[in-house]
Amino acid sequence: MYHKPTYWNRKLLNFLWVGVFVSFILPIINYLFTDLTLQDYLFYRIGVPLGFEIIIMLILEFLNQYNYRMNDYIIILSSIAIIVVLNIVHMSVNYVVLPLFYVPVFIAVFMIGYKKIIFSCVMSTLCFLALNSLHSAMKYDFSESITFVFILSSAGYLSFELTRRYKDIYDDLQVSISNEQDLFYKNIFMEKLSKMDLPTNLYNHKTFHNYLEELFLQFQKQPFELHLALLDLDNFKQINDVYGHSKGDVVIKRMADIILDSIDSHGFAARYGGEEFAIIFIENNKKQCLEILEKIRQELEDHNFHEIKGTNVTVSIGFASCKACSSKEALFKLADKYLYKAKNNGKNQVYSI
Repeated sequence: MYHKPTYWNRKLLNFLWVGVFVSFILPIINYLFTDLTLQDYLFYRIGVPLGFEIIIMLILEFLNQYNYRMNDYIIILSSIAIIVVLNIVHMSVNYVVLPLFYVPVFIAVFMIGYKKIIFSCVMSTLCFLALNSLHSAMKYDFSESITFVFILSSAGYLSFELTRRYKDIYDDLQVSISNEQDLFYKNIFMEKLSKMDLPTNLYNHKTFHNYLEELFLQFQKQPFELHLALLDLDNFKQINDVYGHSKGDVVIKRMADIILDSIDSHGFAARYGGEEFAIIFIENNKKQCLEILEKIRQELEDHNFHEIKGTNVTVSIGFASCKACSSKEALFKLADKYLYKAKNNGKNQVYSI
């Protein structure tokens, strides 16, 4: 299965490519200080090791695309293999290239894994000891070898602690981010509490007036479709008195649901009072608004409330357009006036002029 290479694996591969390039350039410079013939030098000091390193890097590039799980360990092993090659080729100056055995340990730090740091330390140590015992040009005695291994282990320990420190900082950061997210969600919830009427999921009285005020200011700058409807449930006090407030709450919730289902995303619906509702229309023309309001009225009238023994519930609605009003207050008063007209004319109707 194909796996997208990680960001840091890509960075580490780029670093190893730079190392391969440097290992190609430096021998060319060092040719001035060697007694080998040009042909031998190009073959043994440049051609063979460079070919070996490029083969390793090409294998790494391939595996970085198709063997994601073991990539980190493969990169560590490949870096060690390149370092062993450099030590063999440049054995005459092994004291210069020997510190390269620390590089796999530092590579493991970027991978942020305790096991990878231990793995790189162990493999670097084993390769150094094997190279020291098998290659005659290596002249480190027991004391020097132990010293090098100790220093390498110390580098591994420091890398281990550095990773631990990083993880502690990362964990603290995650806790901080989590706390900030919790605070953010709480603020959103508190903001919703301040703006919404939770039983109905409509906006509350204060938010309704604030929004209407903002819309009217915009309307004065550049007129647009702006209409207001006030809705009041008919004989709602009688429902509460006969069936109780809990059953009255069911009626109010159902009314709110009908309103929300009937208006589009541009409509603004609020619970203005106990059994009073308000709808602001900003995209629909007058005819469209009246059709929506009639649909709301009819749907409520047709709904069978089992909670109140099938009693029909109706609503009276007053509708006014902003074109005929000079202020937000005037618009509200006109809609309220038409609402009372609907009540006085027999209720269960939409009144508008």
